[in-house]
Amino acid sequence: MPLVGLALPQGEIDLVDAWIDAGAPRTGVVAAAPCLLEPDYVPTTPTPPPPGGYQLVLDGPTLAPGEELEGCLWMAVPNPTDLAVGKWEFFLNPGTHHFAIFPWDREGTPPVGVWKAGDTGCTSGAMFGNSLSGSPQAPYYIDLYAPGIARLLRAGTYVGLNAHYANEFDVPIQMKVWTNVYPYPGTPEHIAKTLTDFNDMFTISVPPFTQKVQPGRFTNDGTTPIYLLGLSGHMHKRGLRFTARWSDGSKAYENFDWSHPVSRPFEPPVVLVPGDWVDFECLHDNGVTRPVKRDGSGNPTTLTFGVTTDDEMCVLTGTYY
Repeated sequence: MPLVGLALPQGEIDLVDAWIDAGAPRTGVVAAAPCLLEPDYVPTTPTPPPPGGYQLVLDGPTLAPGEELEGCLWMAVPNPTDLAVGKWEFFLNPGTHHFAIFPWDREGTPPVGVWKAGDTGCTSGAMFGNSLSGSPQAPYYIDLYAPGIARLLRAGTYVGLNAHYANEFDVPIQMKVWTNVYPYPGTPEHIAKTLTDFNDMFTISVPPFTQKVQPGRFTNDGTTPIYLLGLSGHMHKRGLRFTARWSDGSKAYENFDWSHPVSRPFEPPVVLVPGDWVDFECLHDNGVTRPVKRDGSGNPTTLTFGVTTDDEMCVLTGTYY
């Protein structure tokens, strides 16, 4: 524990132990449970760049307590020749909601080295959701491909470093992320690509003090099979559950933690032949067990799609070849 990030501190382990020793009650108070202190802000310390690879650094702005910001920084890839990437290693200052790396897919060149606040998902130069890799809300994360599989970073191209931070500390924090890019040892058999489906989330509409399921479907509309290497899902803070099912109705993936969405790997890969699909859904809660969404005047209002954690999303993500 946990499935992402570093090991839990001893105080949190003691809290879980006390809860288990008391019978792991679903409700109520465990008298012997220790009280946790508010976490201190401790900047992350990265390791050096890996041999044969390199380190990408997003040196972003500083946020005041209570401030939230997302943006993008474009840069040229450092590799002089095409690079097959076997592993991504992320070191993130605390306060992140997510971090992602996107490929530039427009004509011309991006504004290299310029931090652009509000550039959600680097959509100034990338298709929404089409990330190369990234990290969930954790100070440390590794994205490692299975043997025989790698990502391809072509020489002379550009990548966007996309960070979303919310400062819940009582001191200023800096948006800063280090990414170690490891070369694949040898020649990969397959090149990994990104699966993303978000077309249905723009209709999210959850009235105050209700819960509602938002459905979606990803279909293999191509003429060749898709080999799924893993699936995950993305929601915001009023997301209670993300569930995905295969064409036959069996469960493919489920997650109940919006802020630490784990990925389910498939070994061997799951094959989606042309016409197969993945149904997915998000259960959103607007004021039943989660805080109700409020408008600028403080009145309860309908929860809809948006890019901040106070709005909602429902995105199926994954990797395939």
